[in-house]
Amino acid sequence: MFDIDRATVMNLVVIAIVLLIPCFWKTGARCSAGVAAIAGIWLLIQPAGRGPLAFLLLAFATMVGLGLRSELAASRRVLAGAVAAFLVIGLTAFSRHPAPRTPMADRFPLLSLAPRLEYEARAQVAEPKEPFTADVTAAMTEQDQRMAPWNERVAILRLFHAGVHRRFDETEGFGVSRMGELTPDKLVLPAEPDPLPTEPPDTLRYEPLAGPSDVPDVKRLQGAHVEARDSFLWPTAFGYVRDREHVAGFASHAFRRPLEPRVESPRGAVAWNLTRLQLVSLLKHETPRVYESGELPNMERLAAVPTRALTDFEQAALLQLVTERDVVTEDGPHRIQMLGSLRASKACQQCHEVPMGTLLGAFSYVFSRVPDERDVAVP
Repeated sequence: MFDIDRATVMNLVVIAIVLLIPCFWKTGARCSAGVAAIAGIWLLIQPAGRGPLAFLLLAFATMVGLGLRSELAASRRVLAGAVAAFLVIGLTAFSRHPAPRTPMADRFPLLSLAPRLEYEARAQVAEPKEPFTADVTAAMTEQDQRMAPWNERVAILRLFHAGVHRRFDETEGFGVSRMGELTPDKLVLPAEPDPLPTEPPDTLRYEPLAGPSDVPDVKRLQGAHVEARDSFLWPTAFGYVRDREHVAGFASHAFRRPLEPRVESPRGAVAWNLTRLQLVSLLKHETPRVYESGELPNMERLAAVPTRALTDFEQAALLQLVTERDVVTEDGPHRIQMLGSLRASKACQQCHEVPMGTLLGAFSYVFSRVPDERDVAVP
């Protein structure tokens, strides 16, 4: 019949207990000390809202009344200490009272992603004609596992839009019970990582490699691709996805975590730097195109980035990525090219209406050999 929340009930219970304390304690000094202790602890763990504020005033009045009536010096000393403590607690509580702010659910509203994904309908994505190889199946399973763990940002956004945010937005004061884990700073995404190293000049003359062991093996290169893919398709940036038409906190795909640009050869004698990473678009254009930019791909800025046709290596590698391989590499004496797949995982299918494992795009990499003292520049 009455709409009373749990915090109000708890406040009323504590006030009742405080009112009963004088019935069991004999002296005003003990009563004042008890009230001060209970009130202080309660204020530290409860928000300074109207209920706790009423309790604060009641406890303060109780102490003053009992302290003034007592002739014991100890009672007066306890009273003075309690008054000072309550002043400090009260000032701290109200000095930390947050300024009025926009409710979090309004700052991260539920929006539809359908308009930005209209190109999928035009592309008419179909199931691959051939089954995936064991290599691709294993890579897809690993991708699902890496994108599946619990996500704090998504959980917070879900709580905001489930109504829990109202308690967070309307609560005053401070304390561990103020749903401190739902702080807005946990919804802020990290800045983009540093740019990649620059490619060595074409005029550099390299010493011949001693052998195949001076070139990173496929597993090392594939590890670099997995790291880049996970940073670009970071589930934390997906936000809370109720369905394709209701998404809160979505941020366009971009690199969110630092990349390790260097890959060592198995012997460690030769190092290779990742000097170019470009996004291959498969669905937005009539034919596959590569966004030609020296910066790490960011979907929010791609509209202004020029595109180019695929190289011969990229065209041949792309055919293998569809169902046969997860990465395709081509080694050279001082330059390694690689194409790595970007497939639709279960997390991607929350918004992308495409079959599982569909090749949505790819990353085109160039790893450049790091010069050492044996290599010289040709004028």
